[in-house]
Amino acid sequence: MKSLLACAVFAVSLFTTAAFADEPMPPGEPHLVSGLGMDAEIGGGVQDFVHSGATSVTNIGGSWTARLIFGTRSHLAGEAAYVGSANGMTALGLSDSAVLVSNGVEGDLRFNLLTGDWQPYVAAGYIFRRYTIQNSSVNTSSILNADNVSEIPVAAGIAYRVQGFIADVRFNYNNAFSNDLIPNTNLSTWGVAAKVGFEF
Repeated sequence: MKSLLACAVFAVSLFTTAAFADEPMPPGEPHLVSGLGMDAEIGGGVQDFVHSGATSVTNIGGSWTARLIFGTRSHLAGEAAYVGSANGMTALGLSDSAVLVSNGVEGDLRFNLLTGDWQPYVAAGYIFRRYTIQNSSVNTSSILNADNVSEIPVAAGIAYRVQGFIADVRFNYNNAFSNDLIPNTNLSTWGVAAKVGFEF
């Protein structure tokens, strides 16, 4: 998984750097190392499943992310991220303390509607995520202990920048496919998250 994230970071940074390397540095922004604009963000929020087969055995949970963005000063940008989540479980055949935990890597293309201090944007890409059941000593349910899931994420958000500091609020919908964790159940999710970071 670390090698996948490293490849995603390299590919996105190479693409966006090549596309926008000749852009001039915005005036009055001495903290920027290039006109391209990059930032690193961390944050968290809430996440829940969409399909009733998943919501019937899980609770609304938390999500977290560490994200690199390449092209904060351009309309076209790229993102590479680590993503994770945790949802409590209430399924028959699992311990009462069971938690469904996910870890994954994400790569997105992003379109910034504006490139000033306020920056609304939309994004879409691909997520590879691994779900595992934790804190359960037994599993006699029909739910698998672990599963690898592919997702197509779409997101809309707004970021605010001031003197290198960035605050970001984002809504996302992740359309899951190739998932077998819960029989006859799609693992698509929705989520809302807030992040903070620094532009460089």
